[in-house]
Parts: sequence; structure tokens; C-alpha cells
Amino acid sequence: MSPLAPKLPTPITIPPTSLYTHPTPPLTPLTPHPLTATPAPPQHLLSTPYTAKLGSGAWSTVYALTPQLAVKTPSNPSALPILHAEASILSHLTTTLTASPPCIARIHYYDPKTAHLYLDHLAAGTLESLARAAPATTKTKTQRGEPVLGFAQWLFLAERLVAAVRAVHAAGVVHGDIKWGNVLLRPYAGGDEVWDAYCAENPGAALMEPVLCDFSSAQLGGGGGGGGEEVSAVTTGFAAPEVLRGFLGGGGAPLRGSADVYSVGMTLLAAALGSEVYEGVRHVGIYAREGDPVGWVRGGERAVRVARGGVVEGVVRGCFGRGEEGRVGLEEVAERVKVWKGRWWEEGRGGGRWGW
Repeated sequence: MSPLAPKLPTPITIPPTSLYTHPTPPLTPLTPHPLTATPAPPQHLLSTPYTAKLGSGAWSTVYALTPQLAVKTPSNPSALPILHAEASILSHLTTTLTASPPCIARIHYYDPKTAHLYLDHLAAGTLESLARAAPATTKTKTQRGEPVLGFAQWLFLAERLVAAVRAVHAAGVVHGDIKWGNVLLRPYAGGDEVWDAYCAENPGAALMEPVLCDFSSAQLGGGGGGGGEEVSAVTTGFAAPEVLRGFLGGGGAPLRGSADVYSVGMTLLAAALGSEVYEGVRHVGIYAREGDPVGWVRGGERAVRVARGGVVEGVVRGCFGRGEEGRVGLEEVAERVKVWKGRWWEEGRGGGRWGW
């Protein structure tokens, strides 16, 4: 589901340009931000043509440069301050989150003259592409309560996605636009006793680990519960109702850590269903603002994926609601995933009638 039309910030002064072809003509540099300590790109990257398009959004277009490096470029002049702010936040996160493997798509170089960000390139695709491509047999012939990705991959995804967002919050950042299209994937590299044992038992299985990307809506200083600044763009089908109401009503969309909790829940639901919760629905914003996506799913043919008392409901329960009051924290979600992971491993790896 494409984002709503973004609220444009005041454009900076730049010389007239047509398309953002590469190399870009010199632009008026943005005022350096103290957190943008990322080095400028080397000359050989500046002369590399941008031809392999990976995707585009409200503010930017992303191209693959090398098997390990991608470049994010502004789509229009008004996007320049947005990408500069994103570079500042990514610089902070790349420096702060030093665990290996990283849970975010890190920034390696930044050109403040053009607002081009040089980032990790993960060629395995996105969570959206993985879930949509789930085999037809998995989507139609399944035991009650089983996600389209299967119990193992979905629980692994939930465990690692929640951990990634918790790490971002601990670094003082609220993401602001978590959705399955903003979750990149890389193969699991090992290191967890249960998942290592599962992979050993299933040589053909390849667990895919989530990596957060696109911090163009992120805010620094919000932490897990603070924040409060307005966001520049939202994605209707994944945004928390309080953010969506403020954005659509023109009164501002305050961003706090609890909004990310809601979006994590929506992302995990989409990964369980193989489709967005409100996919194909007209006037999505009306239903999204009700804050009851599980109830919505249970009213249709996809209800089998969120069986009462099952794995999916057991993990995402409490992530939603019309407002942040009463919404659970990521710590509780992480504990639920841990419990379900233990049950899944000890009770037959999801065989038979397990999971509901």
C-alpha cells in the first residue's frame, strides 16, 4: 500500500535541475548536522552510473551500486532536507548499534551537496516479497493458525524484528514507518541454539533475518515512549491510529515509541497473512483508525491465520488499539515470542494440531 501524499517541508534553495541523473550538478549544501559524521563517498562511486533501480517512495529512489552498496537519491528538491535528516539519524544509529550482524541498513557515505545516502545493499529482497511469494499450497492448505511463512520463519521474524526495533529505541530513535516493505532480509548466520538446531534438522530451510531500512520518517530523541514531533509521511495500512488521525486531520501527527509497537504488530500480521490487513479495501483510513486489525481479519476468509489462542494472536495481542493508552511495550512482545518459540520447539515443531 503506497504512502499518503507527504506534507512537504519548506524547500531549500537550489539551482534549477531536471531529473536527478548521476552525477548530479552541484547543489547548495545543506547546513551540516552535528550527527552527520559519515564520510563523503570516494570518487569511484561518484562516477558509477545509477541504473539498477531497487525501489522508490515518497521522498526518494534507491539504486544498487554494487552487490554490497546501494544509493538513496532525492526524488525532488523538497526531499533534500528529509534525506539530510535521515543521514543524520542513520549516522547516529550506525555508530551506536555496533552488534553484528547489524539490525539496520547502515550508512557508509553521505554527500551533503546532493543528499545522496550510500547504504547497505541486501539482495535478498524485502519481507513483503517473501510473504507474497509464499507457495500457494502454504496459503491454502495449512493447519489452523499457521502463518503463510510457516511457524519457524514467522517466529524467527518476530523475535528478530522486535529485537531490532528495541535496539533502535534504546538508541533514542523512533522509526515512524515500520512496514513489511521497509524490512530487508538477509540469511540467518547462526548463533542461536534453537535456530541452529532447527537449521541442522532442516538442511533445505533458510531462515531470513529482518533488517530495518528507510528512516526518512524517523525522529531522534523519542526513545521508547517520548518524541512528539510531527511526521512528514505515513503509510495508511501500517500507521498507528493516533498518528493517522493527526496526519489526515491536519493537526499534526505526533510520533512516539508506542506508534512503532502498533506498526510492528501490523507488519507481523501482514507476514502471517501474506497480504496487507486492509488490502483491496476502499477508504482504508476509515477502518485503520479503528485500531482493531485482528477483528477485521477475523471477519473474512483469512481468519484461520489468527485463530483465537494461536501463535499469531498470542504474539500481537495488545499491540493495537485506537490510542497508545493500554498498548503493550516491545519488552512484553519479546517475552511472548520467547514463550511461543519454546513451546514450538518442545511440542513438535508445529506438527499436527500444534499452535491453536
